[in-house]
Amino acid sequence: MSRRHSARGPPGLWWLALLGLAAALVAAQSCSGINVKQNGAAGNGSKDDTAAFVGMNAASGVGVIYMPRGTYLITRSITLNKPIIADPGAVFQLPSGVVLTLGAQPEHPMSRFFQGGGTVQFAAGTLRAYPEWWGAAGDGKTDDFAEIQAAYNSLVAAESAMLYFSNKVYAISAQLVLTTKVTIMSEDGATLLSINGATRGVLVPAGGFPHKVVLPTLQGFQDYCINLAATSLAMIQLQDLVSCGDAIRVTVAPGSGTYTALDNTIWFDKATNCARVVVFRANKNCNGPSCIIQGNQFIGNSVAGSTGSATAGVVAQFFDGPTRNVPAWDSNQFNFGGITPPASNANYAVVRAVPLSNRNVVKLGTVGALPPGGTVFDGQHNLGQFSINIKSRLAEGTFGLSGQLNLVEFSGMTTPASSQTVIGAMTKSNSKASFNGGKALVGNFFSLSAAPSTDWPAGTSRVFYIYHQMATGYLYQVKCGGPTMQATGLPPLACTQVQDNSQAGTMVPYEVQVTLINMSGTTIKAGKATPFTLAVATLGNVPTCYLADLDAITASLAVPSPPRVPDTSSGDGDNGLLNYEQSVLGTQVVVSVLRELANQTFRALSGASALSASSLADIVDSESDLYGEDDEWLSVSTLDVNRTIVPSAVVKPPPPRPRPPPPSPKYLKTSPPPPPTLYTPLKRQRIYQLPPGHIGRPTMLSSIVTGCPATYLVTKQGAKGDGTTDNSAAFLAAVAASYPILYLPPGVFRISRSITINKPLVAGLGTSISVDSGVTLTLGSQAYRQPRTGDPFFVGAGRVTFSKSVEVHPDWWMANGYADSTGLQLAGDSCGAACNVILTRIFYIVNAWRGVIFRPGTYTRPFVVPSVRHFDDWCIKVQGGVTGVNIQVGTLSYCEQGLVFDTTTSSGTAIRSAVLGHVSAAQTNRYTVVFRTGGSGHLISGCSVRINFALTPGFTAPAASSSVVDFQGAPATFQNNVITLQAYDPAQPVLATRAVLLSNGMAAPAPNVQISVDTWLGGLVAPGRIITGAYRRLGALLNVAGGMSASTYFAMTADSASFVSLGTYGSAGTQTALSTSQALSAFNGGAPTLSNMNWYYATVTSAWPAGAKRTFYLYSVFMQTGVTPAQMRCQYARWSNPGVVCVALNTLNSQSNGLASVTLQNASPSPVAAGQRIYVGIQVGP
Repeated sequence: MSRRHSARGPPGLWWLALLGLAAALVAAQSCSGINVKQNGAAGNGSKDDTAAFVGMNAASGVGVIYMPRGTYLITRSITLNKPIIADPGAVFQLPSGVVLTLGAQPEHPMSRFFQGGGTVQFAAGTLRAYPEWWGAAGDGKTDDFAEIQAAYNSLVAAESAMLYFSNKVYAISAQLVLTTKVTIMSEDGATLLSINGATRGVLVPAGGFPHKVVLPTLQGFQDYCINLAATSLAMIQLQDLVSCGDAIRVTVAPGSGTYTALDNTIWFDKATNCARVVVFRANKNCNGPSCIIQGNQFIGNSVAGSTGSATAGVVAQFFDGPTRNVPAWDSNQFNFGGITPPASNANYAVVRAVPLSNRNVVKLGTVGALPPGGTVFDGQHNLGQFSINIKSRLAEGTFGLSGQLNLVEFSGMTTPASSQTVIGAMTKSNSKASFNGGKALVGNFFSLSAAPSTDWPAGTSRVFYIYHQMATGYLYQVKCGGPTMQATGLPPLACTQVQDNSQAGTMVPYEVQVTLINMSGTTIKAGKATPFTLAVATLGNVPTCYLADLDAITASLAVPSPPRVPDTSSGDGDNGLLNYEQSVLGTQVVVSVLRELANQTFRALSGASALSASSLADIVDSESDLYGEDDEWLSVSTLDVNRTIVPSAVVKPPPPRPRPPPPSPKYLKTSPPPPPTLYTPLKRQRIYQLPPGHIGRPTMLSSIVTGCPATYLVTKQGAKGDGTTDNSAAFLAAVAASYPILYLPPGVFRISRSITINKPLVAGLGTSISVDSGVTLTLGSQAYRQPRTGDPFFVGAGRVTFSKSVEVHPDWWMANGYADSTGLQLAGDSCGAACNVILTRIFYIVNAWRGVIFRPGTYTRPFVVPSVRHFDDWCIKVQGGVTGVNIQVGTLSYCEQGLVFDTTTSSGTAIRSAVLGHVSAAQTNRYTVVFRTGGSGHLISGCSVRINFALTPGFTAPAASSSVVDFQGAPATFQNNVITLQAYDPAQPVLATRAVLLSNGMAAPAPNVQISVDTWLGGLVAPGRIITGAYRRLGALLNVAGGMSASTYFAMTADSASFVSLGTYGSAGTQTALSTSQALSAFNGGAPTLSNMNWYYATVTSAWPAGAKRTFYLYSVFMQTGVTPAQMRCQYARWSNPGVVCVALNTLNSQSNGLASVTLQNASPSPVAAGQRIYVGIQVGP
């Protein structure tokens, strides 16, 4: 059984072969040896120079090809695998039909390098291409469209090199088409500017999107800046979006390859004077789930202004087909900072839907003053969750939210400004002019008073009226409450009915009719004001709430979320394909997110180094005997340096909303403190720190020196590339001779003592530096040498260290027989300062069952890589003792454990401020994120995990336990850590696994876990679950898509400080009968209810005497989440109520899983006749 080579020196046979070759190459080359003009090329643009280049490319003694100024005609397709060093003015002339393929990164100034009708292809191993090489001017005036598109097209075939935009303004006269195959990087300030009437900026056509894209500022495109046409899993980082029609457009249409846009994450800094910022446009022929836009997230720092008088706003969805055919555009999130609307535009709406939207999550940091005629909302919005900080008080009628089951968290300039301002309710309809100074309410929490016009006897009901801008026909969530009386423990007033009178039939704008029952036990005199409180459009509660709910609205108009499950028939093994199947249509959509040949994408490796990679994957060798050894994985060392990535400006989240204290009249005792928070408001979160927008290109060689590099041969100072002579003194002599560079011809140059060289090294293929054991070669400048596996730049057992911020390539160490992990490790170890480790191919960790480990230390540079996958143990491990590591991974898939936070395997017992972010897909891991701690004294603090789409955990071992988040070991201190998923789909209808979202395998409760699924959680069937295990202070906000059975929800225990919330209301269109029996079989056909807030009815089987109490029973899956009676509320609906109120709620979960009781009392002075139904909503938890 063979073992891989792991020593730093190259294998012995390779070394002997290299020495034999060196004997033939050791003679110092003059410029004549590498100058293409001295080897047959004319460079005059008319003579055919093809043969000269082909000959030099084949010559064994030539390491680089030097191109002096001139125009070099190439008349047939050729491939050049040797690097080219070209002077300013050196140009390839390529006639139509000719293809020039470059297999090595050329060195050429930022000026024209290629011309003619032929094409260029950058092959694997190349690094970057610049539009300037095709003649782009970048002056903001000259049309650069053709040059940029040609540059991009040259990179598509190999998916290796990146397109790099410098800090220039590139004018384009037509739309750029950027497929899903190339990484794009842009310097800060790079701009694509519309000229000659170009209305469209960038089109990203249909398909998966594995590569990182950082685009320039887009400016002046009147149709759109960028259009994601049925694109999925994109991670696109934009700079500014200026004066565009649709800044970011997402389009879908029926048909294979065009009907889905799923799980994209798009960032931008500023959108300025764009008509609309994020826009969904669905083809009019879409029909429900024939078009899907789901699980997408858009994050922006600021939005300001709009253009013209057209329909304008920030978020907009447009569908011109019949309302019944509205596409499945749900479960998307929009998270924006400061919004400054235009000064004038009556067609402006911050959030617009034509005709309707479903299940949007919208978080707005601040919204400034609206223009005259403008509104916050337009159209119908259903099941939305909105968080809005109002910077300028809303004028009457400008809120405009219409739709079903919406929740809104208000902050900022509400009406009134303070929730403690007591407002008198009206005794007559249509009396808004006398209410609150004629102003409808805006906000969540209000202090009110009810003063009857005539004496109000105990036990009787009176109707009052209040006005709120949320009342537009669908206001569905209103709760009322008040302080409690000493004698009864009940409030003096309780709601029994509430109705939105702005709906058809009544049509009184903003009017909410509130029916209150006098429970004070005495007559309330005419004009005597009695306090009560209201909570509007929130799952949060005021103390001692009695929800009075409105319409019995069904959610039938809302298009349900269709299933999105992987297609197991695709045989997704090493082919790296992520597949979706839309079972409703029976149509498969394949989204390519992992490729066998990927491009280079930049990432920063660790404390002192940055790493750019295509993919980090393993190939498991069943014959290997190296499993479990300590050197099997890539170990990331650390170094504290001052260079950090500067995040985009962020907007501070709005201050917490004030909670109204209960009023305390003399005859009432002060209400007890409110129970623990029942609901976490949907406040806009701090924008997550972006990964580095770009890794700066190294200094171009042409800016250091021009002319033939062999002018500065180290052999002129006595160096010998024979593999045996010590060249330390010769190298230092070249430095002392004021050489601007040190040029090394082919050969092996031995270094036998530690030296420092601060001048750039320039070398071609076939050149190596051999560093003796115990010797350190310190390099203080960029090295210019093509990285190529099997042709190493550094050999020997000594150490190479870069003391400055430079670009480093693992293939510089990759001799034949080396494992990729060796090159990766040595490259990372070479960084003595903040450097960027660049990968130009997929790196395979051969025979390894573990991936990348972060050792104890403080990290100041991010680790960014498109994918880490296929490891039989863990993909990434963060050990105890790590602080500040920032891990950005595009896909984290096919591992036993994706990311492990582990305080049990190192001397350090604390992990602080670690981030796993911007994961597009975490697919088919057994455990995606693991927290493993060693008990008392161990700490995980301030860590953040963010995954866009987690899917199919456990598919590789369906009979074994699996989860997205798992706790192992012994309980430790766990504080201020957050796990956020945009969407989660275990796809258990396809393959029944035991996967759960959150599991705790420890013997004791896991403490302080905070987890959310922001937009879509679905696809579970038994034995799968959402949460299992025991918890303390658990906080979970889960946007469940529905359609799952009770058996898939919870098998857990939690304390009273925990909460689990779906963040939405159950529909009043469905009511469940309360039972008089405690048996589950007697309730709802033996099935618990599945929402935090459900609607029930109690049937009066016999006359119900005045003052009498009756107890009924229900089952809810949320009774298993640690809910206490203080976290339950009775909530009444619009149905007629003779005066029956809720007086007690009790949890009976210990008697029967999910069981609760509700005690109702006939508070009226008269019996309630048999046969009546008493409707009540009961909220269990937040």
